Amino acid sequence: MRYSSFIRENYDTFLEIIDCMKIGVWITDGRGIVVIVNEQSVNRGGLGRDEVVGKHMTELIDI
Repeated sequence: MRYSSFIRENYDTFLEIIDCMKIGVWITDGRGIVVIVNEQSVNRGGLGRDEVVGKHMTELIDI
């Protein structure tokens, strides 16, 4: 099974796991588009999850 299909099929469980982490986690696709972000990351960044997912990571961080 490919990792992407595993995550898609188990998205809610996967999100619960990364939401328990004490550090911010962003998962991007091969183009740099944020597909998953955990609660710790959005709490520190001040944006909602829906404001982060779907954006390119360079739109969200200063480089």
